[in-house]
Amino acid sequence: KIDHDTVELPLELINGTQTFTMNLWYKANGSDDVYILEGDGNGTTYGEFTIDVNNYLNYLYIYYHDSSEYKEFPDMSDKFHMLTFVRDVDAGVLKVYVDGKLFTTVADKGELNITKLEFGASSDGSLFDEVGFWNRTLNDEEIKTLYDKYVNHPPEVATTELVLNAGQSVSIPISDADDDNFTVDVESSDESVATASYDEGSKLLTITANAEGNATVTVTVTDTENAKTTVEYSVTVR
Repeated sequence: KIDHDTVELPLELINGTQTFTMNLWYKANGSDDVYILEGDGNGTTYGEFTIDVNNYLNYLYIYYHDSSEYKEFPDMSDKFHMLTFVRDVDAGVLKVYVDGKLFTTVADKGELNITKLEFGASSDGSLFDEVGFWNRTLNDEEIKTLYDKYVNHPPEVATTELVLNAGQSVSIPISDADDDNFTVDVESSDESVATASYDEGSKLLTITANAEGNATVTVTVTDTENAKTTVEYSVTVR
């Protein structure tokens, strides 16, 4: 969390003709206007190189040598979003990714002459996490992998065989399920033998044995990209 303060960074991270990738998770504090990167230069007003996320106007501003380009930008205050900035000097572009997907591309304006480099300027209580730099370009697949690591990987649900007595119930926690990003559906092949339900509040899968016999309980976890993981529980009721 940064309140009206900054973190000074080494110039060599992005200066000159240095190719780089910057990746971070960001949640704006309401209508905050934050300079993700602010690279001051001699005689510049807005910076030799500055990335400004304005959550009040919902714009992204990118300044090169004091001239800016701006793009409409999603609201960053609803939850944490992953932002990735890739400067590819050889290709002459700066790519901006939001939540693992390419959002926009702007032209790189050549050699940077930065005299001071800061992170988080003008922030008013915004939250940052997992800030990282690479001295190379990350490709689309690598960036998506970074995002999937935190968001689009459905939780592991252990597969098991259950033997229960009629009238007995068992609850299985799905502790890693994130209700904002995943949905959990359950179905029993024979509800006269066993019924199943999932409680979003407690994140518990409950299987209840009703009568002697065999049933299969199917649990399907769906992520934000509509990818599904299906696990089957073999239930024997005595």
